[in-house]
Amino acid sequence: MEYITVIQHKELTEILDELVKIIADMRMHNNDVTLYNNYIEAKEWLDFLIAHNSKESIKSLETEISNRLFLCFDVQIENTKMDTRRTELMKTFIRKATEYLQ
Repeated sequence: MEYITVIQHKELTEILDELVKIIADMRMHNNDVTLYNNYIEAKEWLDFLIAHNSKESIKSLETEISNRLFLCFDVQIENTKMDTRRTELMKTFIRKATEYLQ
């Protein structure tokens, strides 16, 4: 089984940690059900990533985040910088994960 490096794992974890925090901050001002679902899912992604560092697991997570982003969450919930950052973080995770899986 192949693994990503500790530095790569830390970077991906930091991206998802920031995503969870951004969504939590957004939820303080907006109780939209989409934000709630987005928060729960992002927290699950972070918990999964913390527990796994194999390339197979990262690929699975990258696929799940891609599916959710492009099928569910790539919608503007609010017209705010935080909402823009929310989608940017998911795209950054996908880009970095894909790079690390090479």
